[in-house]
Amino acid sequence: MRLVVEAAPPGSTQPVAVADAATRTIRVKLPPAASFPAVLSSMLAPGDEDLLGQWRWYTERLRADEEADGAPAKGPDTGGDVAAGPVADALAEGAASDIHELLADAASTAPADRFGPAGTSEEDERISTLSAAEHEAALRAALTGRIGQLTPATGLTMVHAVRCPVAAPAFAGPRVLREPGQTVYALADPAMTVHGASTRTVHADATWTEYSDLTGDRLATSTASAGAPPGDRPSRRPRRADAPEHAVPEPSRPRGHPPPPHHLHARRRFAVRAVLHPAPYGRPQRQRAHGGRPGLRAGDGRRPGRRPGAQRRRHPGPPRRDVRVVRMLTVDDGEGEITRIAGGAIPNGASVEVSYVVPPVTRAGPPVTLHVPSTVRPPAPVVHSVVPAFAWERTTAGSATTSVRHEGTVRVHLKRPWYLTGEGELLGVRVVDATTSVDPSVQKWATAWGRDPIRARGDAPVMAYPTPANLDERAVDVRLDQGHALGFPVDYDRQRQLWYADVRFKGDSLYQPFVHLMVVRLQPDSLTAPEDLRASPVVDAGWVQLPAYRRARIVVGGTAAGSPVKVTVVAPEPPPGADGLTSEFTACVQFRTPLLPDDAGWMELDDVPPVRMNRAPGAGPIGVWTQEVRLPAAVGARPMRVVVREYDVLTDSPEPGRTTRRISYLDTIPI
Repeated sequence: MRLVVEAAPPGSTQPVAVADAATRTIRVKLPPAASFPAVLSSMLAPGDEDLLGQWRWYTERLRADEEADGAPAKGPDTGGDVAAGPVADALAEGAASDIHELLADAASTAPADRFGPAGTSEEDERISTLSAAEHEAALRAALTGRIGQLTPATGLTMVHAVRCPVAAPAFAGPRVLREPGQTVYALADPAMTVHGASTRTVHADATWTEYSDLTGDRLATSTASAGAPPGDRPSRRPRRADAPEHAVPEPSRPRGHPPPPHHLHARRRFAVRAVLHPAPYGRPQRQRAHGGRPGLRAGDGRRPGRRPGAQRRRHPGPPRRDVRVVRMLTVDDGEGEITRIAGGAIPNGASVEVSYVVPPVTRAGPPVTLHVPSTVRPPAPVVHSVVPAFAWERTTAGSATTSVRHEGTVRVHLKRPWYLTGEGELLGVRVVDATTSVDPSVQKWATAWGRDPIRARGDAPVMAYPTPANLDERAVDVRLDQGHALGFPVDYDRQRQLWYADVRFKGDSLYQPFVHLMVVRLQPDSLTAPEDLRASPVVDAGWVQLPAYRRARIVVGGTAAGSPVKVTVVAPEPPPGADGLTSEFTACVQFRTPLLPDDAGWMELDDVPPVRMNRAPGAGPIGVWTQEVRLPAAVGARPMRVVVREYDVLTDSPEPGRTTRRISYLDTIPI
């Protein structure tokens, strides 16, 4: 017979064996990393079985039974005396019972694997008589080499060897498991896809960014990583296997550096890699070298062989690389170098045998990014100050320039440190839910707002509570047991060495309202069970007034001196106030003198003072003010700009006939 072992077609998952009697060929097709066990034994030519003593013992005993029953004897002639010779010897030694039972097993209808090389039988004092059919079945088994006591067999395993796992592992439904207060976590994915036949273990590695605001003059960030020890061996199934949970420790720190509290949240990138399943065909290659040198390389492009998951030690100095101490050697996996330990048992001139494997022996799967939640409640933020913020937007089209000041933004300055609960920490503004009935208890935690007391009330309430719909829709809305926390990102002001967050309200129904701000430190990626740990205790940030919307537009009518410039302002109509409070807009053109290079060099012509802008006819909540001014010089002769001011005008001046004015809005638009 001729045995042919070949690779199976792509996509095959099971070995296939096909025998061709015409060509006396057995063809075995194996997928990558598959094995096919078989039993190899000899076949007997018809008649050669009588040359085997064990078979003769069986047939002699069978003939003795038949003669005792008066039947004519069959089988080979033994001299006609059953009381002496091999049969008598076998009966005396009890061997006839063993052979009889063995051949009875061979003649039975039991599965073929019972005729393996380790066939056994138990001693039985009673010897049963085989029928003619059973005798024929035993004879066929003997001739085909299926009785190990007659034709001893040996095991044969055919293997489609591979250098690394056939398929990379892939996440299917990864989850991060963590309990309150824990500094470690578990990464679990019961449905992870692996190639079980070629994968011994699956290793998980995590990388993330750490934030530290505890020292220095700025936020310090660093990239950290950790590896999870491999779990149990995956199943040998070809496609899927149960993946164990991986407890991922936090990275170690150099001496003298206290480890950060690793209950923090981090957005981590997980990568998995499969390690080749060790098999007899995967023995490392070997090469001989002499121990007369302190260093010894395993070979070009090779790495010293090591058991996956073996203990590693870090090299004591830079550059950091993986170094392991194995008996009398130091193994540098990164450089592929093996070094004798000083004073070890390997003398100069000795021969050593180095085992190594040719990389790669692993296959990496696609990474996935998961949130590892924080396990502690954030501490309360420390508010430094709260001031109105002016968000500007400017566009130019031809000779027209438009400048917009967006409404409703306040800036909250915060003292350091920040990111005490890890990545993604926000400043949260506590507000009530739109469907929740408001009672006096909400004053302790909810943000409130009300109209400017010096303006006419109109339809605006004296005091109310904003809901999530009254804040920027881009804020992170976190629903809590009481109301909501709207999260806003923070930035760092290096000049003031303070953190700040810009909080934008939608004050459409109120004209420049005052806001009583209640804030928290918010970590949306914290545990929510058994206790919600996302928000800190509430902090009263005080009162602040929201700026109103303003849009100024200029259109330059020419480039020569004296050319007209049309100025337009669109804004909500300021409500009248108590004691005759009114509002007015003015516009003028300034030029810059070269004698003063900074902003103090902007000047107005003495004979061209600012001009009051006129309110366009029409009633409504939105007003339009216009005016036309003239260029004092040709465009390009010197820097020029249009200045628009809004004044709150009061009649409480101590001088008769005069008023007190304060600027409430100012914009400068370059020409």
